[in-house]
Amino acid sequence: DEDGRQFHVMCVDENEELSESEQENQQETKVAGKNGSVPTKLTLGGTTGTMGGKKSGKKGSKTFIIKPSKGCQGTGIVLTRCLDDISPHEPNIVQRYLHRPHLLDGYKYDLRLYVFINGINPLRIYLYKDGLARFATCKYQKPSERNQENLFMHLTNYAINKDADNYIEASGPTSEAIASKRSYIHILKLIEEKHGVDKRKELEAGINDILIKSICMVQPHVHHL
Repeated sequence: DEDGRQFHVMCVDENEELSESEQENQQETKVAGKNGSVPTKLTLGGTTGTMGGKKSGKKGSKTFIIKPSKGCQGTGIVLTRCLDDISPHEPNIVQRYLHRPHLLDGYKYDLRLYVFINGINPLRIYLYKDGLARFATCKYQKPSERNQENLFMHLTNYAINKDADNYIEASGPTSEAIASKRSYIHILKLIEEKHGVDKRKELEAGINDILIKSICMVQPHVHHL
C-alpha cells in the first residue's frame, strides 16, 4: 500500500461493552467446532472416541483422512473408507474428509494466511493483506476406491505436488492464472470476476470471522504468555 500498511487490523477488546449481536457471536465462538467450519476430528494415540462408523472390516460410504500428528509436508497422509485402517494406538489425527471442496478450474486448493497477534488481553489481531494459495495438480473427483490414493488430486501440499508432471511454476504475473501456487489477492480477484464483488466481500468477512474465532478458542491457553 502507498501508506506502507500491509496488514488488516482485526481487534477484539475484552474491555469493550458488547452489543447483543456481538454477545451472540462471542457465544458462538465457544462452539465454533459445531458451526460447520471444522470437520469432525479425533486425535488418536492413547485417546478413544468415535468417528460415526463401525469397525467391521467393510468399507463404508464415509471417507476419512489420516494425518500423522508429527508429520509435515504431506508425509504419511492417507485416505480410507475402512475404519480398520485407523489404529487407535498410533499418534494420528483423523478427520472426516470434506468431499465437496470449493474448486477453481476443477482443482482443489487451500489458502495460507498470515496472522500477527500483537496482544492477548486485550486481544489484538493483524491479518496480512496477501497470502498463498496452493493447488492440487490433478482435477478433483469425489473420493472413491479408484482415486483415493491419488495424492495429486486430494492433497494440496507443495512438497507432494511439485513432483507432478503437470506442476506449473509461476514465472511472472501473467503465468499466475495457471500456476500451481498463486497469491491470495489473485484468488479474491477470481472470486470477484466469477461471482461479483459482494461474494468476494462475503468470503473475506467469513474468513476473518473464522480467524478471530479460532484464535479466541485458544486464547485461554496462551493468556499467561
